[in-house]
Amino acid sequence: MPVAWGTRPALLGSGYVLQIKNTSGAVLRIAVKMSDAGGTKSKTFGPLIDPGQTVEINYSNGWPVAPGDHTEITSDGFDPITIKL
Repeated sequence: MPVAWGTRPALLGSGYVLQIKNTSGAVLRIAVKMSDAGGTKSKTFGPLIDPGQTVEINYSNGWPVAPGDHTEITSDGFDPITIKL
């Protein structure tokens, strides 16, 4: 999948920010499923990402990213990316 990802500390609020960048030359529709470390909560985001654009997942859009969270990034036609933060 043509994305790069990383984390950084949140500037406001708690936790971290998950950053996902589209490294392709085309618009990419992804689904990002976030799950807490205990597997008791989850939330799915479905952003469209323009070429070169970076989207962020954090407390301000409903998910304060924390150590131990699980992330699965999927997009039609690509193998999924699974991340343990």
